Amino acid sequence: MEKLVRGVGHLALRNADTDYPLAVHVPHSLLSIVAYRHWRERQGLQSRWLYDLLASIFTHSQGGGIGCKAFLEGKIPMHYLASRSDYAHIHFLCYLAAYWSPGDMVFRTLSQRFNPLRLLCLSMDSLDAVTSLAGLVDAARRKQPGNLLAPVMVGIVLYNSGSIYRLLDERSRGKATASFLYEPGSGVSRGVVMALLYWYLGHGFCGGQQRNKALVALTIFYILFDLFQDATGVDAFANAHKPMLSCLSALHDHFQLGPRTCRLESTSFKQTVSHPSDDSSMNGQK
Repeated sequence: MEKLVRGVGHLALRNADTDYPLAVHVPHSLLSIVAYRHWRERQGLQSRWLYDLLASIFTHSQGGGIGCKAFLEGKIPMHYLASRSDYAHIHFLCYLAAYWSPGDMVFRTLSQRFNPLRLLCLSMDSLDAVTSLAGLVDAARRKQPGNLLAPVMVGIVLYNSGSIYRLLDERSRGKATASFLYEPGSGVSRGVVMALLYWYLGHGFCGGQQRNKALVALTIFYILFDLFQDATGVDAFANAHKPMLSCLSALHDHFQLGPRTCRLESTSFKQTVSHPSDDSSMNGQK
């Protein structure tokens, strides 16, 4: 057990601060493309190899990380497909595995909920999500030290950028779908909570002297938490924002704050919900 914890800690710190280990990159990419394929099948759409190859990296694999890099560096999203060859190469190989393996073995294996290989991929995907967030929060603090909201913005962008690409895909097919900006939900709650939690534990608690230990502990907790959510089918962040919205709505009505037509919640559209397995990766150092 001690060796396992030490190994997870090593991967967590490396993924957050140094590079993108294959032990994290490959499982994340495989699980993301399988999730993309399930999403397209639920839409009743046939496979289109070139579209699937390109769209999946934005909608489910690296959309969140690319969005954060563009947010912090001011470059267009397509730039990151050319500037890092390993992203393009790994994604291409994982696409082939998820769509063209003999007997569709990879897709069928990673679609079985409690299959050990799927659980391993899910664990690495969760590690990738939380450590990428940590690296991006650090990058935001380093590049924009005067902007206290930058770390929270990064958390929101990381966990919601993929949903924007999915929304564009659905809108191009005539579906009336709301964005996370119109109806904030699980992705926004997750991004805000995890960014603030890491910001405090990594840099506020003990003056940041325990940052590495805090990151490893947060990573292990997040992996176990994600495995629990996957096993139970519960998204703990789905309704996390509702008590605060109810409180703000009551204050708005009681004290007559702002315009009377102002609404903090909307139910006109069904939201496209984002999840770390849909949006992740590419941290502040990568």
